[in-house]
Amino acid sequence: LNYVGGGGLRAINPYSSAGMGWRISAGGAITRTKNGVCDEFTRLGNGLTLDGFFSLAPNTVTNSYVRNSVNSYTAHNALGQYFSPTTEYSPDIFSFSFLGYSGYFLMGYDGLFKIQSQDIVSVEKINGISWPGNGNGIGFKLTANDGTMFTFGINTGSMELSGGIAQPYYPNPQTPYQCDAWYLTEILSTNGRIISFNYQSNASTFVRYIGSTETSDLSANCPVVLDNIGFNGGTVVFNSAVVTQNILNGPPSYPRLINNITLRDPDNKVISNTAFTYSLSASNRYYFLDTVTIDNKTYSFEYYNRSGLPNESNALGTDYWGFYNGSAEVTLLGTGNVSSFWDMYLNPTVTYPARMPSLECAKRGILTSITYPTGGMETYEYELNTYSHKGLQTLGGIYYSDIGSNQLAGGLRISKITLGNMVKKYRYVTYFDPNNPDAASYAGAPSSGILYRLPGVPYFGRSVLNATCIDGEPAVVYSKVIEFLADKSYTEYTMRSPLDKPDGDNTQNSNYYSVWSSNSSVFSNYP
Repeated sequence: LNYVGGGGLRAINPYSSAGMGWRISAGGAITRTKNGVCDEFTRLGNGLTLDGFFSLAPNTVTNSYVRNSVNSYTAHNALGQYFSPTTEYSPDIFSFSFLGYSGYFLMGYDGLFKIQSQDIVSVEKINGISWPGNGNGIGFKLTANDGTMFTFGINTGSMELSGGIAQPYYPNPQTPYQCDAWYLTEILSTNGRIISFNYQSNASTFVRYIGSTETSDLSANCPVVLDNIGFNGGTVVFNSAVVTQNILNGPPSYPRLINNITLRDPDNKVISNTAFTYSLSASNRYYFLDTVTIDNKTYSFEYYNRSGLPNESNALGTDYWGFYNGSAEVTLLGTGNVSSFWDMYLNPTVTYPARMPSLECAKRGILTSITYPTGGMETYEYELNTYSHKGLQTLGGIYYSDIGSNQLAGGLRISKITLGNMVKKYRYVTYFDPNNPDAASYAGAPSSGILYRLPGVPYFGRSVLNATCIDGEPAVVYSKVIEFLADKSYTEYTMRSPLDKPDGDNTQNSNYYSVWSSNSSVFSNYP
């Protein structure tokens, strides 16, 4: 059981199967960063204009093939010739993190998976996996360098789905189902032992929410909840129940909450039991984990300002990074053109006040203390992220500019942890005096934070552009963190950062293609 909500309040969809901010970590998952159409999708039956990347014939995107087959990529109208593909040319990125393995992979133009990982050496796509509305789903099998094989997303409930739901306001689904994550279903070790992961059916346990007031369309997600883990020595059973959660002002959601976890031996005898209790806040919109009792030993939790949590109408006001900031939602329809100004490489040069972070709002509902079975209490204090360098895109890649002062960024970081008489404080600065690590002067010291790219609100809508490499990459990373105690002892943590290894040279060469249009207005309407 891990607490992952300390980064700040994201109020648009507050659901978790163990209470807001908590996550049951068992096994792991492959998640997708979608580029255009889902790779496994086809136009037939899905109402799409393009087939997914997996439908692209191998080795058809080469210099010679494009030159010899250019007419198959284009069409004509009164304005001239234009690009008219039938297949998506941008592969999705599949990221994984499980049991100490991490990395990502994508399909290459040669039809083979390209893997970025120290330990995973092969990826196999498993076809014919069905989910609602799509009989052409896929799963994956990953093999580690020691021969251990890991299978993902081939059992009922092991795929996190979104879309596809017929809302009360519409007679038909608005979008086809798509898989956003594939969860671990089996581990096969080299000695033949198997660990199996089984999940609750999630085809009808929807979490409904709305992402913006600019549209009346609802978003729907079918989250994954474990049922049991089987292994040679017994079974871990996850008992859960469907609950009602009023994330929307309209139709409620019916997700699952885990009530207890039991460890049973091969004879089904209970070895250990862990029980969870919850409470509700803000008109049943937020479920909070109040206590965890492990074999009669109880841990209890407190959270910051539950009464200040926003309802649906107010939850859409966020900073650039998606954390709640208490402002009204920034929309093109509601406020007019709130575009940042851009240079030729899409670096924003103006920030919009209503999208700036708020410490008070980002802290609401965040864990502030744990009381242990012995009676001791551990408390947590937070502050906003800061940065003194930011990434700038150029023709040659991204370089990191010293902006000359500390700036605030969205999301929280730990500033102080107190457990009994032990107090740990944290400084995120580039230098400090080891003889006086708690000096007030460090408030103005250069932050060790580095912002990968400054996000901005684009001209064409409310969506935020935050150009990170892989979905989930933090907006701010730190090159140095100092942890110190009241007796002036300290630990200095130094991390590799983008300043140590910036992006490679992206200078154009003869293998790049350019396009043109006979209608100049196609481009002139955009900043």
